[in-house]
Amino acid sequence: MKFRRIAGAAALASLFLFAACSSTPSLALTANWYSNTKNYGEITGTSESLTYTVKFVPNASYSGNVNVEYEAGKLTMALRDINVSASNPVENVPTGSHVYHLHSEYSMTGKFSYKGQQTDAFTDAFTSDVYFLGVADSLRPIYSSKRVESHIPFTGAEKLEDVCVQYSYLYTAAYNDALTETTITQRDLASTDEAEVTTRKLSGGGTFLDNEQILFAIRGLDLSASFTFRTVNPAGKSTTSVYTPEAPSMEDYTANFSMQVGSGEAKTVGTVKAARLKFGYNAANPGQTQTAVYARCTNPDENLYRNVLLHLEIDALYSLGTFHYDLSSAVFNNK
Repeated sequence: MKFRRIAGAAALASLFLFAACSSTPSLALTANWYSNTKNYGEITGTSESLTYTVKFVPNASYSGNVNVEYEAGKLTMALRDINVSASNPVENVPTGSHVYHLHSEYSMTGKFSYKGQQTDAFTDAFTSDVYFLGVADSLRPIYSSKRVESHIPFTGAEKLEDVCVQYSYLYTAAYNDALTETTITQRDLASTDEAEVTTRKLSGGGTFLDNEQILFAIRGLDLSASFTFRTVNPAGKSTTSVYTPEAPSMEDYTANFSMQVGSGEAKTVGTVKAARLKFGYNAANPGQTQTAVYARCTNPDENLYRNVLLHLEIDALYSLGTFHYDLSSAVFNNK
């Protein structure tokens, strides 16, 4: 069967999209993604690959006619440093720049059902790239792009053919050097219309991060305290603030992932000292806060687990359930 396609990505609550306040304090950032957290001044040789297993946990109390089930999904995140040159160009990044590049890919297959009848299988997926500077420059974003294929349930459906709406879009965000303005380009891949281009002023103080670097950037924060920073919502073409409604809690987290450092042998990791936190965003329709568990830095000179994201929970729309992301593999360099 074919799913309905809807133009206009602004209506979509997209994956990992945090979308308020114009005045926020600047963040104190540390390069906790390195073993030696004092390496922040030199990003050369950065290399990190993370793999997460994604599973959907249905809401046992949900009783609607429209339901969904998913196979296990996968999220990968790869961090590198790159030198931008005439032979290795990056859009909106000046030649001669030395920057971080974070590349992420996600895929998960599922089926919707209506009163016991199932749709054909569909696959939700995204690919994103974001380029940004080091800690000395507050991880200042330069350029990001994201391509999304998403299937959203319609709980008011009265027949199987109407239970799902399909969205396909591509958006980019390009920032000026002073980080006072961003140009957002949004293209609906289901439409033949020209891309929409919007320019937004980034006024006010505080730290500004691109949406695609948020999960990474939290690793650089003091995870014992609450935080607030600003970001841009390219799908909604607006700026907003991400915040923690309460201070993180500390715990010994039971993990289960393979970790390799450099050319060393991969080892299975169990219990990790970690911080559990909730974060959300200030917006007219803020949605639910998300829950994340990050490894904590216990020795700044030998930060074994690099403050890596261990676990993430994101609620599905309409209280259908929750997506759980669990780290299954981490490959770090020797920095």
